[in-house]
Amino acid sequence: FLFFFFFVFFFVFLFVFFFFFLFLFVFVFLFLFYGVFVVVGVVCFGSRFLEALAAAVTEPGTSLRVVVTLRADFLDQPLRYSGFAELLKRRSVTVTPLMADELERAIVGPAHATGVEFEPGLVATIVSDVTSGSGSLPLMQFALTKLFDARVSGMMLLSTYLELGGLTGALARHAEQRFEQLDDAERSAARGLFGRLVALGEGIDDTGRTIRRPEVGEDPALDAVIEWFGDARMLTFDRDALSRQPTIALAHESLIGAWPRLQRWLEEDREWLTVERSITEASDRWRESGFDDADLLGGGRLETARDACGRSPSRLAGEEVAFVERSERVAEATERRRRRRARMLRTALVTTSLFLAVAIVSGLIAIRQSRRALSLI
Repeated sequence: FLFFFFFVFFFVFLFVFFFFFLFLFVFVFLFLFYGVFVVVGVVCFGSRFLEALAAAVTEPGTSLRVVVTLRADFLDQPLRYSGFAELLKRRSVTVTPLMADELERAIVGPAHATGVEFEPGLVATIVSDVTSGSGSLPLMQFALTKLFDARVSGMMLLSTYLELGGLTGALARHAEQRFEQLDDAERSAARGLFGRLVALGEGIDDTGRTIRRPEVGEDPALDAVIEWFGDARMLTFDRDALSRQPTIALAHESLIGAWPRLQRWLEEDREWLTVERSITEASDRWRESGFDDADLLGGGRLETARDACGRSPSRLAGEEVAFVERSERVAEATERRRRRRARMLRTALVTTSLFLAVAIVSGLIAIRQSRRALSLI
């Protein structure tokens, strides 16, 4: 009885302490924090966000606690902002890669909990593949999922793992098999879609990018591609926190490095994707400003966008095409006004020059006549 009483008292104490702590502090968890630097795309916004975040957590008496997760290859990005860099330096906790024995427990534990076993040699092979490459945990997760789906009599087999193509091959093979079942129009749509779902790195690895559904436009082939890869659990769907518009993202960011076809697309289309991204970001700013003409394209940027529309109009969304067309109309109207002002200025200059010439000639004639009159006297 005393043991039972102590047991109940202990858990009641933990329950009360937890809720007291919960109300004492407000926790904000920011996962995939690198998105501030690669997805936002607007340096000034990212800077304001970090400044606001630093100010919020350092305000005297604040109850706010912020926990962020950041990939190691993006660690230098927040260090460029002095206020936030100091916080990061004082409060960082480095999460090191799992050791071989920890990986084995992570692989075997969940399987054993469901009564599934591994063929001898399979776990060692997976652990070896994971430790030999960086960023392999998402690939391991996908490979284990496929192995679990293909288990035979409660046993995951080494032969199945090898047929899948190992750690990197499982996801790539799955993507390629889905792609090969598309028709020509859908394959073209898939290329455009996956290109938009990648944030191109400059000096860093390419990363996944969340896009709004309207960004890719409306097209039956595209709709079929989104549904096809979504059913294959290769795309995830959500809603934008501010606009509440539907969003699309890669379910496995590791697909960028694992799928040779996607790597080839990114290499071939890199210049085009850079232009496309700049049009998208400019179009978004124009829409967010209430369609202010001051945010339209002009000069060399408009020429680049016009050329992009001419070469691949089908790969731009309707709102992006409308943005470029509006920019063209405003630029043409501005050019017509400039030419009209130039003509008026030329006319004024010619007229002024004529009046000046007449005045000079008249003055010379008057001077000559005055001298002749004086000579006669």
